[in-house]
Amino acid sequence: MNCSLDEALALLNKWRAESTQVFAVLMGTPGPLDSSFVGMKTTFKASSSGLETPLLFMLTTLATVDGCDDQGMLIKWSPNGHFFLVFKDATFHYSEPRDIPPEIIQQAECVLVGTLKIFLPYGSTFVVCETATSPG
Repeated sequence: MNCSLDEALALLNKWRAESTQVFAVLMGTPGPLDSSFVGMKTTFKASSSGLETPLLFMLTTLATVDGCDDQGMLIKWSPNGHFFLVFKDATFHYSEPRDIPPEIIQQAECVLVGTLKIFLPYGSTFVVCETATSPG
């Protein structure tokens, strides 16, 4: 279901406050991110629709939401990986586990509970999946 920025922030801030471990996925091109991708698993997959379609670029990692506001979200993972995702002109969609795309389920090495998809204006999608258990 589509959700507003305020609803997305409430969910992200809940995960931040609870130190919930999330499975983070960036699909497409990184775009305008302040980031260090150290420690992220990278997957390149050729599109089946022909050479004119770009490769699917996927970065994945287990991480935590370190902060978020109406400007964007800071996500971190160990040892030193992080990035800040800008929310300008983004749209948000929350889905239940049954609606998580198969390519994300295949990359995850944990049980995923729910998914917040963030559609970015330059064509990429950032997906934050709540995991079934949190650290500690």
